[in-house]
Amino acid sequence: MPAQQEEGTPRRFHHPASRQPNDRAQRVRIPLLSAVRRFLIDEVEAFKLVSRAGMVIQTPEEAEAEWEEVQRINEEWNRSVAEVREKRLAEEREQRKTFILERLVAKEARDQERQERVEARVRAEKEQGKTFITRDNIDQAIERALVQPTSYNFAIDSNGNLHRQDDEVQSQEAKSP
Repeated sequence: MPAQQEEGTPRRFHHPASRQPNDRAQRVRIPLLSAVRRFLIDEVEAFKLVSRAGMVIQTPEEAEAEWEEVQRINEEWNRSVAEVREKRLAEEREQRKTFILERLVAKEARDQERQERVEARVRAEKEQGKTFITRDNIDQAIERALVQPTSYNFAIDSNGNLHRQDDEVQSQEAKSP
């Protein structure tokens, strides 16, 4: 039976591996197992390095040479992409210039047409302006209005013909004889 512990002191647990080896076999076995464990750990780490890179571990010179080759390939690819980009941008610039030129030509045509309409309207107004009553010809206009009375007693049929009362009377007199 184990010895009784004093009350209030915690009970101590001892792990079997933490004990000092008692016999000579254990003293030889423990360092041997540690060496085998260390060897296996090193092998696993080396395997991880090889499997990560997918090849045997490279020397710094080999790594530098590979880096230079990758850089050269990347620069070559960048140049080809830049050439394609420059061609595309040049085509886009030409298309944009053509589009803008077409818009400018269309705008000039619209402006020209608008100017012609305005000039035609101005000419028409000038022609009508000759019949306008001004301060110079107001006396003549009054005389003409008094001499030529205007009859507003007429009708317009659905065909747009003007029918005056005087015409009907005249046409009936012409039918009567």
